[in-house]
Amino acid sequence: MISAKGERHGLLLERDRELERIGRCLQRAHQGHGGALVVEGPPGIGKTALLAAARDAAGEKGFRMLRARGAELEREFAFGVVRQLVEPVVAGASQEERAWLLDGPPGVAARLLGLPGLGVGLPGETSLAPDPSFAVLHGLYWLCANLAAERPLALVVDDAHWADGASLRFLAFLLPRLEELPAAVLLASRPAEAGQSQELLAALTMDPATEVVTVAPLTTRGVATLVAAGLGVEPEPQFAAACWEATGGTPFLVHTLVEALQEEGVAPVTSSAAKVQNIATATLGRWAMLRLARLGSDAADLAQAVAILERAELDQAARLAGLVPLNGARAVQLLVRAGVLDEAERVRRGLVAKLFGPGIDDRRAENRRHPGKEAQRLGQLDRLEIGGVHVVRGPSTC
Repeated sequence: MISAKGERHGLLLERDRELERIGRCLQRAHQGHGGALVVEGPPGIGKTALLAAARDAAGEKGFRMLRARGAELEREFAFGVVRQLVEPVVAGASQEERAWLLDGPPGVAARLLGLPGLGVGLPGETSLAPDPSFAVLHGLYWLCANLAAERPLALVVDDAHWADGASLRFLAFLLPRLEELPAAVLLASRPAEAGQSQELLAALTMDPATEVVTVAPLTTRGVATLVAAGLGVEPEPQFAAACWEATGGTPFLVHTLVEALQEEGVAPVTSSAAKVQNIATATLGRWAMLRLARLGSDAADLAQAVAILERAELDQAARLAGLVPLNGARAVQLLVRAGVLDEAERVRRGLVAKLFGPGIDDRRAENRRHPGKEAQRLGQLDRLEIGGVHVVRGPSTC
């Protein structure tokens, strides 16, 4: 089993199951039976910490590490993630090793991608395949095969939901061929934010070679452990419950909240539980707002509708949000994946509800008395205000 290495400041708390599955994936690859594992979850849930633990474990087992990270502003650059993976190893190789690594199809791919460190006269300089895209994919596969022939190989990609389409296509090309290689592909992603890459990312997760690990929020006990570690005092049960409600059990948010509680000098006692939500809204509000706004206007509308209804069937919330059932179902899927709604289609945290303004409680009461008025009001809005920032409503984007 993979060691938590001091729990990485609590980000690996209650992650034994995930670490065990990552360890099994690496063990199989080390034995020559490659595979892939995708860690999924909303932002701040601890995916990056899990990948870091995986890299530590792979390094201890002697794996060669290829690392990359998707970036929201770089997803239009073809093969950007692939370049992060292979450029360091190609550029850092000796001339003799590089000639061996790039012999045949890998040299064609390297030439087409313009990888650094390519001297005149390397194999594949003029031998281009009829289909350059296939030549790149085929060549990159053989480059990985050559690297794995020396020692087990681990390709680790964080924020894969922001990876460029060409790089995702290569990973999809690689997965069916992993079984014959001592190689592991480890990805972390937020499916709700995949955007135009959603189909490619789905193809990766649905491949038979791929195991998907969904990271769950911390329990109330886990949150209490982090609060105790940060404040130096074991929190009383109601205070711990208030911290869980404010953060949804997301480790990053718990750490951020604890820092704010320290600055405010709030003691973790029952009498202080009521202060937690206000501090959380002030501290975490912009983070939650950006997260919700990224999901598009349909998801934002539906989140507001559910916040008003408090708990509702999908068709009720969709009607209040002015969405047809299909778009409403898609918006629910996005919100659940992003951790904004729970599986019962309720707003998971008071924090998200409070982003819609101080009048949300009044609108809830009004909806109980006159449901039709709230539906009409929400449907007539041209833009939705979330945490002081306007999300323009337009055609369905879910």
